[in-house]
Amino acid sequence: PDGYNLLSPLVYSPQTMFVSGDLTMLPDVLFTEPISLADRTSSFEISVPVVLPDDNLFILGDSNVVVTVNIAPRILTRQFNNIPVTILGLGTGLEAQLVTSRVTVLVTGPQVELEALEDDDIRVVIDLNGLMPNTYDLVPLESNAQGQVKADNVSVLPSPISVTISQMAEATETPRP
Repeated sequence: PDGYNLLSPLVYSPQTMFVSGDLTMLPDVLFTEPISLADRTSSFEISVPVVLPDDNLFILGDSNVVVTVNIAPRILTRQFNNIPVTILGLGTGLEAQLVTSRVTVLVTGPQVELEALEDDDIRVVIDLNGLMPNTYDLVPLESNAQGQVKADNVSVLPSPISVTISQMAEATETPRP
């Protein structure tokens, strides 16, 4: 299926077969019946018969070979632009200014999983829990609704993000005449 690759080499056993008959009719390489890869998304083993090119040739013993077919998901990188950064854990009475409030997220993983991801599935947060007024360079954290993409396969750009935390200005009432 789309999104998967057939890996080589194919492995088969036995590697050698004994054939009887008019050996002038025997090619250097023998083939098996076709192996269907339809709907196959993981590696598998299958026993298939060897096809002889002439009815006057015979295989001595078992005429099947066991073929190991290796299949793996196609890996790619997908870019998600303009993802908003959410602030978590900002203390009471504090405000935060981010150098940027939107980022680009690069996700590497199996094509089938990445095709299912939408921009709305990606969430980027800056955790400010326990931080006091100051300027910090913090690495944003990413999560996605699919959950199967490992954190090691995600990059947030830019990273780190500079954050300035300050006391909120107190509102003062202007006396009325």
